[in-house]
Amino acid sequence: MITNLHKATKLDNTPVTEEDLKVGLEVYMKNGSGVIRCKCILDHEEHAIFESINPDWPMKTIMRKNVDDFTLGDFDELKDALEGFSCQRLATDEQRAVVAKADEMGYANYMSYTQAGWTEKGIEKYRELEDENTCQPVM
Repeated sequence: MITNLHKATKLDNTPVTEEDLKVGLEVYMKNGSGVIRCKCILDHEEHAIFESINPDWPMKTIMRKNVDDFTLGDFDELKDALEGFSCQRLATDEQRAVVAKADEMGYANYMSYTQAGWTEKGIEKYRELEDENTCQPVM
Protein backbone atom coordinates (compact mmCIF):
# COMPACT_ATOMS: atom_id res chain seq x y z
CA MET A 1 0.00 0.00 0.00
CA ILE A 2 1.12 3.58 -0.63
CA THR A 3 0.44 6.29 1.95
CA ASN A 4 -1.17 9.59 0.95
CA LEU A 5 -1.85 8.45 -2.62
CA HIS A 6 -5.56 9.02 -2.03
CA LYS A 7 -4.88 12.72 -1.36
CA ALA A 8 -3.56 13.40 -4.88
CA THR A 9 -5.43 13.96 -8.12
CA LYS A 10 -4.04 14.72 -11.53
CA LEU A 11 -4.65 18.17 -12.96
CA ASP A 12 -7.65 16.76 -14.86
CA ASN A 13 -9.06 15.68 -11.42
CA THR A 14 -8.63 11.94 -12.03
CA PRO A 15 -7.05 9.86 -9.24
CA VAL A 16 -3.29 9.38 -9.21
CA THR A 17 -2.16 5.75 -9.39
CA GLU A 18 1.15 4.18 -8.41
CA GLU A 19 2.03 3.89 -12.10
CA ASP A 20 1.62 7.68 -12.50
CA LEU A 21 4.30 8.50 -9.92
CA LYS A 22 7.38 10.09 -11.49
CA VAL A 23 9.54 13.14 -10.99
CA GLY A 24 7.87 16.18 -12.53
CA LEU A 25 4.27 14.93 -12.10
CA GLU A 26 2.03 17.83 -11.06
CA VAL A 27 -1.01 17.11 -8.93
CA TYR A 28 -3.58 18.71 -6.68
CA MET A 29 -2.83 17.54 -3.14
CA LYS A 30 -5.30 17.63 -0.27
CA ASN A 31 -3.74 19.41 2.68
CA GLY A 32 -5.92 19.83 5.76
CA SER A 33 -9.16 21.36 4.54
CA GLY A 34 -7.60 22.80 1.39
CA VAL A 35 -5.95 21.71 -1.84
CA ILE A 36 -2.49 22.75 -3.06
CA ARG A 37 -0.86 22.24 -6.44
CA CYS A 38 2.28 20.17 -5.99
CA LYS A 39 5.05 18.63 -8.07
CA CYS A 40 6.85 15.32 -7.56
CA ILE A 41 10.46 16.12 -6.72
CA LEU A 42 11.63 12.59 -5.88
CA ASP A 43 10.42 9.10 -6.75
CA HIS A 44 12.18 5.89 -5.85
CA GLU A 45 11.28 2.44 -4.56
CA GLU A 46 10.78 3.53 -0.93
CA HIS A 47 8.81 6.75 -1.36
CA ALA A 48 7.79 9.68 -3.53
CA ILE A 49 7.96 13.28 -2.35
CA PHE A 50 5.65 16.04 -3.54
CA GLU A 51 6.34 19.69 -2.85
CA SER A 52 4.04 22.70 -3.18
CA ILE A 53 4.76 24.84 -6.23
CA ASN A 54 3.19 27.85 -4.50
CA PRO A 55 5.90 29.75 -2.58
CA ASP A 56 3.24 31.28 -0.31
CA TRP A 57 2.05 27.82 0.82
CA PRO A 58 5.17 25.70 1.39
CA MET A 59 4.49 22.05 2.20
CA LYS A 60 5.72 18.56 1.40
CA THR A 61 3.83 15.29 1.22
CA ILE A 62 5.64 11.98 1.42
CA MET A 63 4.07 8.92 -0.16
CA ARG A 64 5.69 5.91 1.49
CA LYS A 65 5.54 2.77 -0.65
CA ASN A 66 5.05 -0.88 0.38
CA VAL A 67 3.44 0.00 3.72
CA ASP A 68 1.58 -2.75 5.59
CA ASP A 69 -2.18 -2.28 5.57
CA PHE A 70 -4.21 -1.91 8.76
CA THR A 71 -5.15 -5.03 10.68
CA LEU A 72 -8.36 -5.49 12.66
CA GLY A 73 -6.37 -4.58 15.77
CA ASP A 74 -5.22 -1.34 14.14
CA PHE A 75 -8.83 -0.47 13.35
CA ASP A 76 -9.86 -1.20 16.94
CA GLU A 77 -7.16 1.26 18.08
CA LEU A 78 -8.38 3.80 15.53
CA LYS A 79 -11.95 3.49 16.78
CA ASP A 80 -10.79 4.22 20.33
CA ALA A 81 -8.52 7.05 19.17
CA LEU A 82 -11.30 8.79 17.26
CA GLU A 83 -13.39 8.80 20.43
CA GLY A 84 -10.69 11.09 21.87
CA PHE A 85 -11.81 13.76 19.43
CA SER A 86 -15.27 14.00 20.99
CA CYS A 87 -16.56 17.24 22.49
CA GLN A 88 -16.08 15.99 26.03
CA ARG A 89 -12.30 15.48 25.92
CA LEU A 90 -9.11 16.04 23.97
CA ALA A 91 -7.20 13.27 22.23
CA THR A 92 -3.90 12.12 23.72
CA ASP A 93 -0.63 12.19 21.77
CA GLU A 94 -0.92 8.43 21.30
CA GLN A 95 -4.44 8.77 19.89
CA ARG A 96 -3.29 11.55 17.56
CA ALA A 97 -0.49 9.30 16.25
CA VAL A 98 -2.98 6.52 15.46
CA VAL A 99 -5.30 8.96 13.66
CA ALA A 100 -2.38 10.51 11.73
CA LYS A 101 -1.36 7.05 10.47
CA ALA A 102 -4.97 6.28 9.50
CA ASP A 103 -5.15 9.63 7.70
CA GLU A 104 -2.10 8.67 5.61
CA MET A 105 -3.82 5.39 4.69
CA GLY A 106 -7.13 7.04 3.78
CA TYR A 107 -9.07 5.49 6.65
CA ALA A 108 -9.62 8.70 8.66
CA ASN A 109 -9.54 12.45 8.12
CA TYR A 110 -7.35 14.35 10.56
CA MET A 111 -8.59 17.89 9.99
CA SER A 112 -7.36 19.83 13.02
CA TYR A 113 -6.29 19.56 16.64
CA THR A 114 -9.90 18.96 17.69
CA GLN A 115 -11.41 17.41 14.55
CA ALA A 116 -10.97 13.93 13.12
CA GLY A 117 -13.34 11.32 11.79
CA TRP A 118 -13.81 8.17 9.76
CA THR A 119 -13.71 8.10 5.97
CA GLU A 120 -16.06 5.91 3.98
CA LYS A 121 -13.04 3.82 2.94
CA GLY A 122 -12.10 3.33 6.58
CA ILE A 123 -15.58 2.24 7.63
CA GLU A 124 -15.83 -0.19 4.72
CA LYS A 125 -12.40 -1.73 5.38
CA TYR A 126 -13.07 -2.04 9.13
CA ARG A 127 -16.41 -3.78 8.51
CA GLU A 128 -14.77 -6.07 5.94
CA LEU A 129 -12.09 -7.14 8.43
CA GLU A 130 -14.69 -7.61 11.17
CA ASP A 131 -16.78 -9.80 8.85
CA GLU A 132 -13.73 -11.88 7.88
CA ASN A 133 -12.86 -12.35 11.55
CA THR A 134 -16.43 -13.26 12.51
CA CYS A 135 -16.72 -15.84 9.71
CA GLN A 136 -13.57 -17.73 10.74
CA PRO A 137 -14.26 -21.18 12.19
CA VAL A 138 -13.24 -21.51 15.82
CA MET A 139 -11.25 -24.59 16.79
